[in-house]
Amino acid sequence: MKKTVAYVITAVILIVPAVSFAEQTKTDPACIEGNCVNGHGTYAFPNGGKYTGNYKNGVKDGQGTLIFSNGDKYEGQWKEGSREGRGTMVFVNGAKYSGQWKNDKPNGIGSYTSSNGTKYSGTFIDGKKDGTGSETYPTGHKYAGDFSNDQRQGKGIMIYPNGDKYDGKWKNGSREGDGGMIFTNGNKYTGKWKDDKPEGQGTLNFADGRVFSGQWTNGKANGEGTMVYPNAEKYVGQWKDDSKDGKGIYYYPDGRKESGQWKEGKKVGQ
Repeated sequence: MKKTVAYVITAVILIVPAVSFAEQTKTDPACIEGNCVNGHGTYAFPNGGKYTGNYKNGVKDGQGTLIFSNGDKYEGQWKEGSREGRGTMVFVNGAKYSGQWKNDKPNGIGSYTSSNGTKYSGTFIDGKKDGTGSETYPTGHKYAGDFSNDQRQGKGIMIYPNGDKYDGKWKNGSREGDGGMIFTNGNKYTGKWKDDKPEGQGTLNFADGRVFSGQWTNGKANGEGTMVYPNAEKYVGQWKDDSKDGKGIYYYPDGRKESGQWKEGKKVGQ
């Protein structure tokens, strides 16, 4: 899920063929139809591209369609030779962008569908997803929240194909910082995340009534932690890879307590 479509979005920032005012006179043979100076005309570029639309002072300005030499196609508004305003770019690989443009790049509100079927709707800055938006993936994942530099970053919600839901912070496309995860099996985790896994201080409420609160490393209980059981028993001590491991104290509802050493979830000594 960390993969982005930056390499495709970058393709949006194609160099629009430039032609001087002198080259676009009415008598220029490359101007195959109409008025390519001030008016509406069609211009065939040496590289195979072709533009049909409005001109002002010899440059594209207004509504027009440019077919690039590789087959990509832009249809929309232009200003002083650059794509600016509303427009749609269709790529030969199946990708498509539709929305606002400025300085020849997607800027503002728009929607982008990548060649692999990923769909994004939201804000763009200089050709990249940046700001608030929503994205759906071919895998069935759905994300809504903040983006920066083409990646999930900031606050956001991800709904997973199996119904699990994460609500929290993101960094470089991964869950990182404070966040909560609700699982379809009834479990719920609230706490710190890093590299897409629980890391640091966190609490896991189990569907069966158990509650673990403590330190997490690489997605598992590691370090100091407390497990409270539905029958009011409680373990306070050290953990390793989700099991009681190290020094700990086990408390019973009747007031008794048992101190000792634990290994892989079992008491092995005093």
